[in-house]
Amino acid sequence: MNKTILLLTTLVLVSFNLSSLNLGSMSVNSTNEEKLSASIKVKSAQTINPFDIKIENSKNTFIENSNFIDINEIKIEVKQISGGQAILLSTNAPVKGDQYDFNLKISLSGVTRTIRYFGFIPKNKATNQAAQIKPVESLSSCLELIDPADRLECYDKSLSRKKQENDKELVAREVKNIQPKRKVVQENLFGRRGGDLEEVIAETQSIVIPNELSNVIAKVSRYAADKYILTLKNGQKWRVLEPTRKGLFKKDQTVSISKGLFGSYDLNIQNLNKKYRVKRED
Repeated sequence: MNKTILLLTTLVLVSFNLSSLNLGSMSVNSTNEEKLSASIKVKSAQTINPFDIKIENSKNTFIENSNFIDINEIKIEVKQISGGQAILLSTNAPVKGDQYDFNLKISLSGVTRTIRYFGFIPKNKATNQAAQIKPVESLSSCLELIDPADRLECYDKSLSRKKQENDKELVAREVKNIQPKRKVVQENLFGRRGGDLEEVIAETQSIVIPNELSNVIAKVSRYAADKYILTLKNGQKWRVLEPTRKGLFKKDQTVSISKGLFGSYDLNIQNLNKKYRVKRED
């Protein structure tokens, strides 16, 4: 009974250690025709040693007869870093291929976990001078590199340029020259609601929507019995929502429109002490 309990306890601990094993993506800090330099961040409850790791060719290759790097040339190292460990992959000689597709196997306490890594090795700019140099990886992948010198080189390669002595000076000058944008009053947004308004605001953040609009009626048209649509000289169309007498609204008449309760709008004719509920049409 005691042996059975001990065996079950051991299996549970092994299972827990493997389930807590977390491997990040592989960051490649080299191009083809260069010595391979890549790293993989690892978070594990157990310490991983190089002899716990094995690399094998993938059996699920998407592209047949591709120019893959030779996995037999890859050296494996493990380095302790803040918050975990890092698996460092390298070669003694420049790699010949421009793609990689392999399974990385980690064996801990007799149990093996397999993770597949596949992708492209960035091309050396000397092999394609006419084409624009592509970044090694996204800038975020450079953060996963362990060595500060490798990380800096990754940034330079990602930006496809050589490091400049006045980089800090240029950054400081750009920040200093940034001026706050002047807010612009946009009458055209007055009366817009819901999605229409949000769509326009999403395009620019340097606008201010007025609380009231004053304009002149350019055209009066009827859409129902004793109900009218007013076209203003600024091009806006406003529907009067309540019945009104014929001739109340006239061409060249000055009106003002203000915000009401719960997203509504009220129209007032100049020199008349009465408001009419309106809704913008366009």
